[in-house]
Amino acid sequence: MANSVTKTQMRRCMMSHQGLRCLLKGISTDRQTDRQTDRQTDRQTDRQTDRQTDRQTDRQTDRQTDRQTDRQTD
Repeated sequence: MANSVTKTQMRRCMMSHQGLRCLLKGISTDRQTDRQTDRQTDRQTDRQTDRQTDRQTDRQTDRQTDRQTDRQTD
């Protein structure tokens, strides 16, 4: 009986184990949330970059078209 575990010790062990599981689950959930937030931020940044690039390309195309038109009319 020297190695037997008392009910109090068993409860503490179970509570400790449960606390660790909750803590680990919380950390895991935080990581998933961080990943989701990172993905959303990346998507938003990509969209903004795409819009800026499209605007710049449109401006350049408009300028080139205007120059060509001006040359043809002269």
